[in-house]
Amino acid sequence: MFSDKKAMEVEQLMIQHLVDVGQTLMEAHNMVKDYLAADKVFKQESYQVHKMEQKADVTRREIGLRLYEGAFLPIYRTDYYDIVDRTDRIANAAELFCDFLVLTRPVFHDTLLESITALLEKNKETYDSLNVFFKAFIDGDDKLLEYKQRVELLEKEIDAIQFSIVRTIFKSDLPKADKFHLKWAIDKFCRMSDLMEDLTDRIEVLAAKIKM
Repeated sequence: MFSDKKAMEVEQLMIQHLVDVGQTLMEAHNMVKDYLAADKVFKQESYQVHKMEQKADVTRREIGLRLYEGAFLPIYRTDYYDIVDRTDRIANAAELFCDFLVLTRPVFHDTLLESITALLEKNKETYDSLNVFFKAFIDGDDKLLEYKQRVELLEKEIDAIQFSIVRTIFKSDLPKADKFHLKWAIDKFCRMSDLMEDLTDRIEVLAAKIKM
């Protein structure tokens, strides 16, 4: 979007940062699949989630340094700081969810497995759509809002699956403590897509600001 060398370098780092965040999410997805399959490898995969989240942090700090050194006009700099921070929160949410699984070990009954698999697929689709949207923002693509709508639609589909799962949990005969344990796990997972939608909202604000 910008022709200034420092700004262009930051934009490429921001794209890399989103890639790092996406890899964190995919490691989290792999861990969930193996956790549901009762494969003990999920413990090792939890470590991979942490490694990828740390990699995203390194990229985030590099972007912060470039911004401090003067990339972008001062009027936009705070916006970019905020966008990078919001992007990083997605990886943080993946890490926190995986920690929750490892530390508290919720038991997902077979009746929930199909819906949880659907959540995983939709979460990946949401990230993929976010990636398209983000690159459209960097490129100044006129279809930016169209790509944003795709992210919003997928997030709503995740909300619907989340509601269905929680309803199934609370209609079951499980002890109330177990019900809330499972609900917390599902809510923590769905936090990722919430943050992805929030990020598109924030980027839209900056895109409008730049266009003025």
